[in-house]
Formats: sequence, structure tokens, C-alpha cells
Amino acid sequence: MQQYKKRKLSIDQQIAHMRETKGIKFSVSTEDDAKDFLQTSNYYFRVKSYAKNYDKFQAPPREGKYINLDFAYLKELSIIDMHFKDIIHRILEAIEHFAKLQIVNDLENNPSEDGYNIVRLFFENDLMINENRILNTISKHKNSYCGNLINKYCPSYNPSPNDQAFALWNVEEVLSFGDFIKLFEFYYTKYPSQTFDIKKTRSLLWSARMLRNAVAHDNCLLNSVRTGYANNNFKINLYLNTYIQKNIKTISQQTRSSKLSNPVIHDFVASLILFDEIVTSREIKKSRIDELSSFINTRCRNHKEYFEKNSYLSSTYQFIKKIVDYYASVI
Repeated sequence: MQQYKKRKLSIDQQIAHMRETKGIKFSVSTEDDAKDFLQTSNYYFRVKSYAKNYDKFQAPPREGKYINLDFAYLKELSIIDMHFKDIIHRILEAIEHFAKLQIVNDLENNPSEDGYNIVRLFFENDLMINENRILNTISKHKNSYCGNLINKYCPSYNPSPNDQAFALWNVEEVLSFGDFIKLFEFYYTKYPSQTFDIKKTRSLLWSARMLRNAVAHDNCLLNSVRTGYANNNFKINLYLNTYIQKNIKTISQQTRSSKLSNPVIHDFVASLILFDEIVTSREIKKSRIDELSSFINTRCRNHKEYFEKNSYLSSTYQFIKKIVDYYASVI
């Protein structure tokens, strides 16, 4: 299939294209303001992507042009998105840290494990299922920030499970987050926790991982509020629906189903639930949730008038606000 290629546009041409072809207004934000923003703060492809949250006229003479969309709205959404990702990053960082702490603490209290056996079994399992992918990946990162650890415990460039000397407490430092989740699941499947259900926690961890990858790669999050990202493998975690139903009575079943069908919103809610369940430091919990609450209730409302006529954005904001307010009240 022949791919459609859009021609390169100068910033002046980008502004003209938004105005003439897309019907984007420059009333709140002038064209000079837009030009400065596109030159110094963000680029057209990203800023324009937030327009997906707006409806278009469906009939002539304005068919294909956006309804009630000013460049200022796109600019504000891009800035809010940037701050949102910064806060999410700190929440996800805490989740990863405390998941590692959880498994190390449980190992220390497990008389059946020395810390080496479980790692060897984990790598043997990966050898059978994935042809030793995880160990091979580790061995190729000898020049990374974890290089000293890898050279010490896994000096071979083509290691087998018996060629490495990792223990659980140091191997988790060199695994990707995705591979750590696999180790986490492997351990708690063999040694079930008395405090959490590994199937539920595993599903929350994978949602956190998906969101973490998006944030780490600086992907836009809020450009998909209306449509969501296409993901054929996405399924709503029923635990999220049950959790919200039990704890936040002001969110209806219809709203839960609608908002959780968006992968970004779904994974954000899953990450908040996991953050509350896995982080054991009350100081860190309070600090992160206070930061998130201030962002939602103050920063996001700086230009609330921009979005009051957009039902997709305003209803999603109210959904997130109710969840964040709940956590702010209980932590």
C-alpha cells in the first residue's frame, strides 16, 4: 500500500495550514504567539496531535474543519501533558523501587530460598521459553551504567543459567522493568504472598509498565482522550472497575466503562492503585499524591474556560479529579 507523505512546511506555512485548512483560530493566542511557541517550546506535529480531541464539521462549507478550536487550547493541552508526564514519572519510579524492595524483603524472610536458586530457576525457565533472551540481553549491556555489576556476576558474552552468579538482590538492578515484572511474577507464583494476589498485582504492574514506556519515550498522553490509542490486545482490568465502584460512589458504571476503555486513562488509574498498594513509605505516598492533587486541582484549572465546551476533555478531567481527590483524602 502506498503511504501518504505530507510535505514539509515552514512555521509560517504550518500556521497558515492550521488557519485555512483546519479551521483552527488564533483569537486567544495570536499567530505571533503561536509562531514563538512552535519555534521555542514545541513542534507542529506534536501540538497539532491534540486536535484529535475536537470534533470537525461534517458538511459544507466548513466540512473537515475543527469546531471551536483555538491554537491556545492546543498549546495549553501540550503544557498540561508535559507536567502530567513529569508527575507520572515520579509515581512510576516509586512503584518500581518499592516492588524491588517488596521482593527483597520477602526473600530475606523466606527460609526456602538463598537468593541464587530462584534466579537460576528463572533463567532456566527463560531458556526453555524464550531461548535465553533475558540473559543474552543482560550480557550485551556490559558498557551501560550497570556494566560493573554485569561484568562481576555474568562475565560471559553467551551465558547459560549456570554461567552467571546473580542473586535476586543484584539481578533486579540490571533487568529491564518488563523483565523484572516477569521475575516478580515467577517468584510469587512459586512463593505466594500472604499480603497480595500476584495475578492482580501482575496485571497492575504491566499497566504501569505500558505507561512508563510512554512517559520514558516522551509520547503524548492527552492527545488520545477522545479516541484512545489503537491496541488490539487491550482489555479493561476488571479489578479497576470493582475498585472504583467500591471506593468512589460518585462515578457511575457508564462513566467507569467509558473512561477505562481508554488505555492511557486505564493505565494511569491502575498505576495509582498499585502505587497506593505497593509503596510502604507514607512520606513518599503523601508527597507524590499532594503533588498530583495540586496539579489536578490548581494547574489544570488555570485556563478551564478553554475546555468547558469540550465534553471529552471536561468529563475525563472530572473522572481523574474524583480519583485523585479520593487518594488525597485517604493517604
